[in-house]
Amino acid sequence: MADAYAAVMRLASLSRAALRHERTATQASRADTPHVVPFSSNHRFCDTRGICTCITMEAGMTDDDQTPSIAPHAESLITVDVWTDVVCPWCYIGESRLHDAIAAEGLEDEVHVRAHSFELDPAAPTDTMRDNVAHLVTAKGMPEEKVREMEGQIQAMAQELDRAYVTDRPMASTRGVHRVMQAIGEGQGIDAATDFFLDLQRGYFTATSNPFDVEAVVARAVDAGLPETAARAAHAGETHDAQVEADVREAAQLGARGVPFFLFNDKYTAPGALPLDAFRQALRQIADEARAERAQS
Repeated sequence: MADAYAAVMRLASLSRAALRHERTATQASRADTPHVVPFSSNHRFCDTRGICTCITMEAGMTDDDQTPSIAPHAESLITVDVWTDVVCPWCYIGESRLHDAIAAEGLEDEVHVRAHSFELDPAAPTDTMRDNVAHLVTAKGMPEEKVREMEGQIQAMAQELDRAYVTDRPMASTRGVHRVMQAIGEGQGIDAATDFFLDLQRGYFTATSNPFDVEAVVARAVDAGLPETAARAAHAGETHDAQVEADVREAAQLGARGVPFFLFNDKYTAPGALPLDAFRQALRQIADEARAERAQS
């Protein structure tokens, strides 16, 4: 528990504002032609029982990608930025634990959660769909029995949190969903984008929605206030691809090597689905610190 709490209380090595300043300075010193920066790393996702899955991420990002200029929410005591993917089981568990920790600490009206894009597997097929077990067996070389064992244990963790969790799910590229989320964020604000994305994620793990059903995704985007033509254009890749890349790059610059990845008040980072008590302890201390800072201002 102490190790988990130490992880959440790690100071971010660079603030988001510093990252934006660093990027601006770098761009000003270079030619107009974008320089493609390859990013590749192995992502290790582990739960508190030591069950891990390794995912490889590979992407190309340009220095011209713009990191969103988003400051902590002025009216909230705590702003939590979370990098997540709609098909990420540890994100579902981690965000559920965070939600329960916020409620347990009585901070429901004091915490502002904002979702950001991160693809669990950018190499996932865009034109075909298979089930999650077959995907990990084929794409990552994991034995089927190990995948099913892992899914069963994640299901048990979800049940401990009083959350539903289906172990057999469809799997394909989530890039289109991320682009739609970015389009909603641009047009309707980050709160609408976060609600859209997290609701879709919850539906995915409870078998009440399919993020790979284009019509269903577009309908949800329209419900969030995005015009249908804009939703279809984003999903098809005509718009908002650079914004997805910018979110992914910002996470990497902040030290993320997987998701979920949490940033509290633009200051403290928490990698992974931390235990409920670790989230509670972190929220308590960050809230106390924020109250003290407000009293001094």
